[in-house]
Amino acid sequence: RLSKRHGALSVLEYRDNGILPDALVNYLVRLGWSHGDREVFTLDELKTLFDLDAITKSAARFDDEKLLWINSEHIKNGNDDNLGSLVVDALKAQNISAAQADVLPLLALLKERSKTVNDLADGMKYFFADKIEYEEKAAKKFLTESVAPAFKELADRLNTLDFSDKDEIESCFRALVDEKEMKLKDLAQPARVALTGGTVSPGLFDVMAALGKGKCINRVRDAIGFIEKNS
Repeated sequence: RLSKRHGALSVLEYRDNGILPDALVNYLVRLGWSHGDREVFTLDELKTLFDLDAITKSAARFDDEKLLWINSEHIKNGNDDNLGSLVVDALKAQNISAAQADVLPLLALLKERSKTVNDLADGMKYFFADKIEYEEKAAKKFLTESVAPAFKELADRLNTLDFSDKDEIESCFRALVDEKEMKLKDLAQPARVALTGGTVSPGLFDVMAALGKGKCINRVRDAIGFIEKNS
């Protein structure tokens, strides 16, 4: 157990909070040891570089923000198979069933914006949801009667694509925007809400490609139903 003098948690609590084991070891070693100005190390590098003579004698203070930063670096640069397994477990803890094979392709979309394994899991939930729950403010602002005609056309056009090419999805989307004489954001944000439930996600066309044709069409049509019911 770590000292609670500065609010440190137990090792298991850090795990449950989405901290990677290698990142926690990295951070704890750096509390009392240095190797130049470098902060991030793999376990193999620590085994090679660690030197008792380089241990500092000054008292160390636990910095949660520093730990999160180191953890985010390990997420960006770590082994995807190991990371995927941890994300599957984190999703399972939220009663979401996901296969590692389905999780792995999503890591590339979310690793750069995630500080913890739990961030990754939270960012993936809508990919595996049977039905999207819209954030109330997002739905009120973006799922409006004015966007329904474009949504209907979008669903029809998406049905003609094979979804193997993200650029094709984007071209289809932009062509519709041009024909409707809309600004891209005026359809993109409503579409993001329809597909993910909220206004923050990786790139829209990356999300669409990852969701796949069936889910995209169904969610756009569900959003049309929501608009018609609430207009």
